[in-house]
Amino acid sequence: MAIRNNHWYNLNEQRSYPIDDTATALSDEGNRIPSSLISDLRLRWPITYGRYGYISAATITKNIVTLLITSSSTLDNSSEDATLIAGVSVPTSELIAGRTYALSPFQQGVGGFITFGSSQLESYRGLFSTPQQTLLTARAARPVRVPPVPSLGVDQVSSSLSGIVNLNVSAPLTVRLEPRVIDNVEYESVVVLGLKEQSDSVDTNDATSVFSRFAGPCGQRVGSRSCSDPQPIETINGVSPNCDGVLTLSFSGCAVVGANQDDCGAVVDCELGLATSCMPPYLPNLTTGVLPSEYPPVASTPAEPEEDDPSVISSVSDLPTSVLNLPYCDTFDDLEAHNFDEVGLSNFGFTSDESPEEYYCCLNAMDAFGCEVSESISVSESEWILQEVASSYGTLTEASEGTTNISLFTGDIQTLFRTYVADMKIVSGTVASQLSGGIVVNYRLNDSSQPLYHLAKLDLGSSEFGLYRYNGFSLVKVTVASIPAAAADSWHRISISSAPTPGDDTTITVQLSLVSLEDGSVNTSISTTVSYNSWGDDSNKAGLYLDRTMGHFSYWRVESYTP
Repeated sequence: MAIRNNHWYNLNEQRSYPIDDTATALSDEGNRIPSSLISDLRLRWPITYGRYGYISAATITKNIVTLLITSSSTLDNSSEDATLIAGVSVPTSELIAGRTYALSPFQQGVGGFITFGSSQLESYRGLFSTPQQTLLTARAARPVRVPPVPSLGVDQVSSSLSGIVNLNVSAPLTVRLEPRVIDNVEYESVVVLGLKEQSDSVDTNDATSVFSRFAGPCGQRVGSRSCSDPQPIETINGVSPNCDGVLTLSFSGCAVVGANQDDCGAVVDCELGLATSCMPPYLPNLTTGVLPSEYPPVASTPAEPEEDDPSVISSVSDLPTSVLNLPYCDTFDDLEAHNFDEVGLSNFGFTSDESPEEYYCCLNAMDAFGCEVSESISVSESEWILQEVASSYGTLTEASEGTTNISLFTGDIQTLFRTYVADMKIVSGTVASQLSGGIVVNYRLNDSSQPLYHLAKLDLGSSEFGLYRYNGFSLVKVTVASIPAAAADSWHRISISSAPTPGDDTTITVQLSLVSLEDGSVNTSISTTVSYNSWGDDSNKAGLYLDRTMGHFSYWRVESYTP
């Protein structure tokens, strides 16, 4: 006999519900989950755990039935942030079809129930990796928006307020409901606490002003939206100034910055125009109408090459030269960086911290600053000892995290046939820190006064070390290696060597190395070549480099190098 009004649970046992119609219902092994397993389900969870809920595992044996539910931010789980949110295990001896069972929450704020469709289930085991396989339909399972303020309470008191909470404030505090956008989500009613002057005649700079009373040790305002119109700029692209109200802008590339004295503004200009950026138009001759491709090819006879003058060196630094008595060393222990000049707005200083193996700097150095010669040993057999003062040279303040800081060594005339060595510690700093530093070589300016250089750089943000080239506009990777073991607040020895490639008049050989001095977890060497064209002439400088980072250099050593 036909059933005219089939029960909701019976209908669900004949279809994939609560699995969404767009899901495959197939396990990782290709086995279909039984449609009679679940006849009803209700589940809610905070959206912070993911937008999509799906069955991640199902097991049916003669003794127990187990089900796990997971949430993910993407349908293919490509974000790899899946979170196990709920599950249930019921012995088959206690399983009753049509009865609701509470789901066990695995995360805070998760709750729901499940109803099994049959107590006579066949054995099954299935694992599901993505919501595309067992996505739960929104009618049965969906996320909920978490309240911005889950509870209220008194500081240092463990219990929180519940139920209806009345907020009462006294002057100069105010409380009101206003629309606000929080974490890119618009809320119609947000409780806003603020301050209000008791008199309209009070100057906000006056000591009796409520803003002066509540202002902290840095600045004269207690917070945003406390000034009269026009409201000042608080952030630029979400970046706020430091506690002194200073926001440093760093321009690169073709930017030419000028000050507008009339309105305290700035003008940023770039010499590039459409004529520079665009290719010339592909137009016919306006008189004859002949296209450029229709002109006959012109055969030109190359000019006779000029004879080489053997007294002139034609390539970059064909022979090693030196104005130093190498090896050269500076430990910065005398609180001076001899022959170093800071570039632009770079800000270097000294701190009482040094490498655990700084002695390498002075060993066998014939001429150095920051080291002393033992009087009992002749210069030819010199063995250098460290001064009692421990010091390093680098960027010390959080303000340095807003600029690229470079200090160039001016005591030499070239950077080829050289090996530069320094012990470097990158300080963890604030969340704005780029955690990036190294050694600059062949620093020079192009015709537009833009800097050009090569760089041996340790980048803790991307866990990479290698050779980079700054082309006047951006920093380009030449050769890099992954170094996941490198960490901030640890000393690393970094070195870079360069010289013309033997037997090749067109390239320069560059050797780099990075070694961890504290635990030996990093020991990386890189060998690569660069073209003479990208290197440029070699009458330039090397130096120390920290890109929007706080960091220290324990010493500076220069040696001769031949590949």
